[in-house]
Amino acid sequence: DKWLEIVKSQPSIAPVDNFIAKNNWYYTCNYMVDSLFPEVERADTFSIVILNRNNKNVIERCIDSLMYYNEKYKAEIIVVDNDSSDGSYELLSKKYGEQIKILKNKKNGCSSGRNLGVKNAQGSMIVFLDSDQWVVSSRWMDSALYILEKNPEVGCVGWAAGWFDKMSVVGQIVDYLPNRGVDGSTLYRKDIGYLGSGGMFIKKQIFDSIKGFDLYYDPTCFEDTDLSVAVRNAGYELAYCPFITLKHLPHQTTNSGSKEHEKLMKRNAAYFKKKWAKNNSKLIDYYY
Repeated sequence: DKWLEIVKSQPSIAPVDNFIAKNNWYYTCNYMVDSLFPEVERADTFSIVILNRNNKNVIERCIDSLMYYNEKYKAEIIVVDNDSSDGSYELLSKKYGEQIKILKNKKNGCSSGRNLGVKNAQGSMIVFLDSDQWVVSSRWMDSALYILEKNPEVGCVGWAAGWFDKMSVVGQIVDYLPNRGVDGSTLYRKDIGYLGSGGMFIKKQIFDSIKGFDLYYDPTCFEDTDLSVAVRNAGYELAYCPFITLKHLPHQTTNSGSKEHEKLMKRNAAYFKKKWAKNNSKLIDYYY
């Protein structure tokens, strides 16, 4: 009872994010790595592109974590607002000001929004995040960058991935597999159908060469699947790595399960199959 009185008597609870950041296993491991190994100089510069669509309740955690863990990478942070109406654009502008780059997309579109972000990016490496993701380690990019540096045939690395079911473009995703589909002895796998855009790393040069995301898929659904196939069509491979240290609060950015979302899925799936049956039927048949 005395303890409850003390707790209830406190006028407010202090923010705990910074405390957690310095008192978790990621911090402990990174502290040891930093002590044992010299810092690696990287040739790439980084631009992180985040979409926002009425995500006022979650996007601050995303950006705060990126800024907290940005010392190693010195990445520019770009937020593309997809025609929000919840005041999130005004909130971001007021809170972060010149610390981040905030762009306005005239419509709600994942493809058009991300393309706009890349168009205004200065970095040679583009990193796509969703507003409902956040970073939990000072070395959060290292696994993806290591894979790209050591495997020149890999053109894109991602934190999320999935497969095609036979004769269908909708199948299993890594979120529902033990250890997210990769055991502790393996850093990554390439036997996947496609990568998701939340936690995707791609060189700007490659992104530009495949002409970015296809605008047909706006507002959402299949744009990242299509980009994955376009990367392979350009002669590169994909790599899925769950050890990019991100956290995710699912279903904050789409109306998954709604009739509108199901309608978009069907429309865009039909377009995806028709497009790649024409452009490279052997490639898409292989991954089916």
